[in-house]
Amino acid sequence: MTTLLKSAANRSAATLSARKSTEIKEGKYLYGIVAASENDTRPETFGNIGIGGRSDEVSILWSGAVGAVVSRSPIITYSIAKEHLTAHERVLETVMVHYTLLPVRYSLVAESDEKLLRLLERERETFTSLLSHLHGKKELGLKAVFPESIFQDILTTNATLKAKKDALEKQRSKTTHDLIEIGQAVEAALEVEKKKIADDVLHELSSLAVEHRSNKPASERMILNMAFLVEHANEKTFDEKVAAISEKYPKVKFKYAGNLPPYNFVNLKLTMEN
Repeated sequence: MTTLLKSAANRSAATLSARKSTEIKEGKYLYGIVAASENDTRPETFGNIGIGGRSDEVSILWSGAVGAVVSRSPIITYSIAKEHLTAHERVLETVMVHYTLLPVRYSLVAESDEKLLRLLERERETFTSLLSHLHGKKELGLKAVFPESIFQDILTTNATLKAKKDALEKQRSKTTHDLIEIGQAVEAALEVEKKKIADDVLHELSSLAVEHRSNKPASERMILNMAFLVEHANEKTFDEKVAAISEKYPKVKFKYAGNLPPYNFVNLKLTMEN
């Protein structure tokens, strides 16, 4: 009987040990980096809005005047799920109301506060320089897209292409070469139109921005996909310029976004390793 009890106890201990070994450890999810100012009265906690759906509190872990915006999190790689991405962005937007923020890449989890503090100490000079550069500025995004009718519009309004199209329609038989040729001509004309508008937009807005970045268009109808780093003092004038540009090109759909984390102007490739 004693042997049976010992055997059962050993099995129970082994099961408990196996469970502990498979438990996911807790760490800290890193959203971004901020800096303190003299006589700072800004909040250091931002509510129970942490990633992962557990209502973890978001707070700042300070190392001197540089801090990491964090929340408790299991040490996992987060999937590209809408709820996780939304939570990550919500934290950034909340913190940006009060602080200049260096956003870091999605799904960066530290094993401990100690590793985060070592990171803050190791990169203190870089963080301080970047935060100083971004202070008093914000990222504004602008996209411009032609309507789906743009290809037909070009064929209708471009005299040379219209003549080619009309001549092609009168032919009894159309070769593949003929169709490819007119298709390439339409694409070339589209590129000319895109460049003309993009150059005009950049001419109007670049003087109001400290920096600007051009990102890859998401479709062949996209004219531009740009980010501008603008000082707060120039934001209203910038808004007015964008509105005027939108009126100038009524057939173009402009998408203008403000209060964006400055990803386009921060190139942080952080790891928790030494």
